[in-house]
This record gives sequence, structure tokens and C-alpha cells, in this order.
Amino acid sequence: MSSTQAARSSTPLLRACDDGTCAAGRVCLDGLCLHRVTANITQSPPEPRSFLGALEHKVWAALEPGPDGIVRCPGAGEGGSVDTGMTPPSSVRCSRGVAGKCRPGRDEPGGYPMDVWDHPAWAAIGVHVDVPHRFHFRFVAGPGSETGSCAFTSQAFGDLDDDGVWSTYERSGMQDATGPNAAAGLYIDPLRMFE
Repeated sequence: MSSTQAARSSTPLLRACDDGTCAAGRVCLDGLCLHRVTANITQSPPEPRSFLGALEHKVWAALEPGPDGIVRCPGAGEGGSVDTGMTPPSSVRCSRGVAGKCRPGRDEPGGYPMDVWDHPAWAAIGVHVDVPHRFHFRFVAGPGSETGSCAFTSQAFGDLDDDGVWSTYERSGMQDATGPNAAAGLYIDPLRMFE
């Protein structure tokens, strides 16, 4: 473990702000210092909200019950599960790219090969990102709690200031033969680590 990693691991992810003061770029909310950008959903970056919203529509379109009434998860085999993993991988640091963005198909800081989007689940949903972006994305799906259903979670991860603390945005839902059942809104965990 490097000295930087050791320093990060010894730094608490949650800091109390009893007196209402936090470090620069953070805001005191319910007694905790949170990244200012994620303290209020209306102030959160538009990229994760718009990408996850568009992804959710594509997932619903891909989750039609088959003739047997069973809903199969996109990119998974019969009754199987699927996890795309973080795309692009966390080793690609978007914040180090030009304008703080990842650059698909580029060999430069923040760049990565286009084939990271070749996962069967991304293909089944119809997702392929070829424009610069600040976030990393993940899709996880598997059999839901109801027989013949598919439950899914789509996520966006961002470390916009390259401090090793990743904010997480996610949407989830389930579909069975009776139709879709989406979780309410967008879940935000501004201090979840993903390494």
C-alpha cells in the first residue's frame, strides 16, 4: 500500500459537522460533511441522472416477457445473472483526462479502448458510449424475487476531484409478467468508496 493509499484509508469517509463547518467543496447536511455537488439532487451533475434515466428506458424495452411469460435479464443466459463491472474500469481516471473527462477510444490520460463497452449486457440493452464523459457505469441484473422476473440496478460512479472518494448514483427496478416495478427515484450515496 502506497503512502497516499494509506493516508486515504486512514481518512474517515464521514465527518461530523456539529458546528456547521466543513472542508472546501463540502456542505453540512444532517450533521455530516457531504460533497456539495451531491448534497442536493437538483444540484447534482446532470450526466449520471441523464445516463441512468436513458439506461432505465432501454432496460425496460429489453425486459419484455417471452412467450413462456418469463422475463430474462438482458445479456444473461437462461435464468442467469449479469454484471458488467465498472465501465470503463476504475483504473481509468476520468478526472485526469482533458476537461476532467474520460475519452473513449483515445490513448491519453482518461482515455480507454472502445471495446470495454463490448459486454453482452451493454450490447443487449443497446448501450455504447463514444463521447467524453465524467462518470463510470455499471449494470447488474439477475432473477428477481418473483418467479420469472428480472431485477436490475444501474449505477454511475464519479470521483470528480480525484480524491479517491467515489460518489454513487443508482436506479433499480424489477419486471415480471405483470409489468415493470421501478424503485422510487434516484439513489445517491455521495461517500461510497469503489476501488
